[in-house]
Amino acid sequence: MAGTSAEGRDIHHLTFGAGPTRVLLWSQMHGNESTASMALADIVRFFHESPDHPL
Repeated sequence: MAGTSAEGRDIHHLTFGAGPTRVLLWSQMHGNESTASMALADIVRFFHESPDHPL
């Protein structure tokens, strides 16, 4: 868990890889924009299923 929101909800994070480059992927800043969250879930699934894929 990365922390908690101002409303006390958990903020989760996932980490993939161990290289020097760090990338933050963030979605659904606005609650009604669920398409970005679905795309982010696809990216997470890709990294989970293909950990050795050379991006």
